[in-house]
Amino acid sequence: MIITGIAHSPSRLREKKEIPSLELAFLAVRALQEYQATRLVTTLAPGWEQALAKAAIELEIPYTVAVPFPRPNFFWHPDSEKLYMELLAGADEARKVKDPPVEINWRIAQANLILALWDYEFQGEVYTLVDQALRMGKKVANLWQDWEALLSLKKVYGVVYNLPKRGAQIYESRKSTL
Repeated sequence: MIITGIAHSPSRLREKKEIPSLELAFLAVRALQEYQATRLVTTLAPGWEQALAKAAIELEIPYTVAVPFPRPNFFWHPDSEKLYMELLAGADEARKVKDPPVEINWRIAQANLILALWDYEFQGEVYTLVDQALRMGKKVANLWQDWEALLSLKKVYGVVYNLPKRGAQIYESRKSTL
């Protein structure tokens, strides 16, 4: 199963840093295992996508990076930039794409499943990508409820070793009638 990920920014995910937290990495490993990923396609954006790439390395799943060309000016924290370069070097394939809309269409087109961290707000970039994926006939698994449960457990126990499965919201294709 070829997978790509989309998510809100690390701050909207309540991450303290742009570098993926242990909890985000845990969720990424679990998701790639559960959905039987055979390849990851990613832009290596800070947060969820970098967590998925780190999980792919841990699980020995090959990954492709869609690299914007020409390279945009990054306004990332230096640690995120460093992690981006390390993860890019570990990719078995890098594909240069001309601009973000092409990149987004390309990676969604390549994937069988989109792993989303979407807070159900029906506006903004993540909603647009979810909608676009569904219109392309792709399946989207929204892991937001699992993410919320993981954050709640961390708040109570400090460290979470096992997450009870809440169940992702699975959305099937929504072909456009336009």
